[in-house]
Amino acid sequence: MKYENPGKGSIEFAKSFIESKSKEDALRKVNQLLSGELHDKKDKKIKRCEYCHYYYRDQTRPNNSRTCSIECKIKRDTLKKAKRRADDVLLNPKKKENHYAYWLEYPFWTDERKMLSHSWKKEVPYSPEKLDLIIAARNRENNFGGKIKPKRDVPYNGDEIIEPKEVKKVLSKSRKVRKPGKVEIKNMEPKEISSYLTAKYSQKKLQYERKRARNFSRRQKGI
Repeated sequence: MKYENPGKGSIEFAKSFIESKSKEDALRKVNQLLSGELHDKKDKKIKRCEYCHYYYRDQTRPNNSRTCSIECKIKRDTLKKAKRRADDVLLNPKKKENHYAYWLEYPFWTDERKMLSHSWKKEVPYSPEKLDLIIAARNRENNFGGKIKPKRDVPYNGDEIIEPKEVKKVLSKSRKVRKPGKVEIKNMEPKEISSYLTAKYSQKKLQYERKRARNFSRRQKGI
């Protein structure tokens, strides 16, 4: 029988026999424990773990555990799943149909649909007009060094002849920043403010803003 690393339950069960024993006596007790000579064989609480294969005492009330610890249970279930998957692969192998006779001198496809599903990403058909556009885009990308055109400064003193697009750039740089106008302050009465807001906003918007103002004033007062 192949033993694994002992679980917590088997270790606790073995401690009850080898505590306060010398090294030689402990080894002798362990050998007797593995052979099943120490415990009472009529005791149904003493079982052998299904994963580590050591003896342990079942602590559950219905006496239905099969492993000595949770770690052994997890490892046992993982091993069972791995064996089940391996058996499934061996007993029910997936049939792989090869529709491309690549080993022949002149390879060919036996199924046109499989050929199209395999090669549609690599051999996408384009119209002649679109091919010209694709080639032109690639040439522009190679000439400019990328998809983004590099920035260039236009030297302009007033005598040079430049293109209309560059004129707009120069004019945008030479525009003067306008100074802000005068700010007029007008005091309005509550009735005027109410009529102004009612004409400009809806009732739902005004109710929402009043609610926000009340909440803000309460937070300021610490209420």
